[in-house]
Amino acid sequence: MGVMAIPEWYYEIKYQVIDAMHNSMSIIKEVHDEFNKTFGRNYRLIEEYRIDDADYVVLSYGGIWGNTKRAIDWPGGGVSGLAP
Repeated sequence: MGVMAIPEWYYEIKYQVIDAMHNSMSIIKEVHDEFNKTFGRNYRLIEEYRIDDADYVVLSYGGIWGNTKRAIDWPGGGVSGLAP
C-alpha cells in the first residue's frame, strides 16, 4: 500500500476492501436495474454467447465484446463459445 497507509493499517484496509467487494453485488444489481428502467433497455448482467458446447469461456466487457463475438463467428475460428 506504500504511502497510502502505515503498515499497522494494512490489514484493516484489506478487510474493508474485501467486505466492500462481498457487498457490491446488491449495489451492482440495483444500479443495473435502474439503468435499464431509465433508458428503456433490457441488458443482462451476464450475456452468454455460444457456450453450450464450449471447452473454454472468455469473459469480457465493454467495447471488446462485439469483437469477441465476431472472432467466435469467424470462419474456422476454432472457438466454440464465449461469455462476456
